[in-house]
Amino acid sequence: MPFPGRRTSSGWDEGVLLNTEGLVAKCSASNIFIVRQERLFTPHVDRDLLPGIVRAEVLALARRLGLDASEAALGVDLFVRCRGNLSY
Repeated sequence: MPFPGRRTSSGWDEGVLLNTEGLVAKCSASNIFIVRQERLFTPHVDRDLLPGIVRAEVLALARRLGLDASEAALGVDLFVRCRGNLSY
């Protein structure tokens, strides 16, 4: 299900997909990460998500750099309020 209200004309170039539970799962062509309270989050792989190679590398690199990086259930409300988001 595409994330509501986001269009290319508003600066977004990729759709955010929700899983069957209504949680953020991934982008239409990549994995998604958000930054909240100086922490990096990405959805759990057990939430209808394929464990991508780049996703694993981003998590490993973040941990090697001493950043707090973890998998979490990402609700739409958390996604909207995050400090930043990226997709790879």
